[in-house]
Amino acid sequence: MSNVYRRKRSESEMEFYNTAIELRKQITKLCMREKVFPKRYRFVYSIPIIELARDMTQNITFANSIYPTNQSEAELRRTYQIQAIGCCEALLQEFQYAYEVLPIPENTARKITAMLLRESKMLRGWKKKDVSRYMFDE
Repeated sequence: MSNVYRRKRSESEMEFYNTAIELRKQITKLCMREKVFPKRYRFVYSIPIIELARDMTQNITFANSIYPTNQSEAELRRTYQIQAIGCCEALLQEFQYAYEVLPIPENTARKITAMLLRESKMLRGWKKKDVSRYMFDE
């Protein structure tokens, strides 16, 4: 247990990863609820949303597994970061579309939308930080 007050704690450098994992859990649980996503809509809404959440976390993992020592590795890491941001934005768009069509509870939709917006912001910050950190001259 930490001795630092919660309000005085700073954000972890890996918070984008933890948030992505939590998002994936929450989205998968929601998409598997029969009352919210009826079976006849699973192929249209649930499966694409779940796949985007999986792709986002995989791209984050791939990018984070690369410790750049040269320009090509830095570019590969950046590519995965860009793909993760793209998945996050697509996920937000798909989720908003599902919210307009399906009976997703408003408080749940707000919570997931807020998490997605926060995740997108953190991923963009991570990418920006890497630009300044891994500037290689070859």
